[in-house]
Amino acid sequence: MAVLDNLPSAPSNYLPPESKAILDSIRGIAATSTMGDRSTAELDLLLRLEPNN
Repeated sequence: MAVLDNLPSAPSNYLPPESKAILDSIRGIAATSTMGDRSTAELDLLLRLEPNN
């Protein structure tokens, strides 16, 4: 979790072990959004996770 460890007040010190394990397994993030009209919006988010060996 290098990104969180480099923050000035790293929240990783306060995360439960389960949350830290999930964040440590993230290897990529992709997002896309569309707005069909003024009342409809859609957001797709994809996380690439590393399997736990």
